[in-house]
Amino acid sequence: MKKNSKRRLLLPLILTAVFVASSFAPILQIYILTFDGYLVAFINKVILSDKPGHIFTANLLANLPPSLIFLFLLYKTEIESIRVSAAIFSMVFMNAFILFLIGDFNEDWELYFLIFLVASLISSSVLFFICVWRPPGAREHVPSDGFQPNK
Repeated sequence: MKKNSKRRLLLPLILTAVFVASSFAPILQIYILTFDGYLVAFINKVILSDKPGHIFTANLLANLPPSLIFLFLLYKTEIESIRVSAAIFSMVFMNAFILFLIGDFNEDWELYFLIFLVASLISSSVLFFICVWRPPGAREHVPSDGFQPNK
């Protein structure tokens, strides 16, 4: 495997490890879902006039557009700090969106961590897909051994 392809997978691997580890000790998940709950409640109250039964629409408006924007930033940008920030925020919003979609399956279940684990693996697989198919940038180019700069 080439050096730049290993480097491409480093960020998704680190984020996957953090989110999978947080499935078993869900302190990070609690903070993410608390923030997401505030965001969804705000959108439901301000944009959707606090109508009952529109929580799914509020979740779509709160989580899907930021996820897509941050995934687009991750795909297009060449600046490393923006790529890292975009990857973190896309994982946060995708994870919250997926947890909201599949959260009803975990009502009275003893294995609380399984739903977090599934959501983390789904959102990280999207991140892996974006990072693998992303075109190589100028910073990821590894020169050949015979490369001599002009003097």
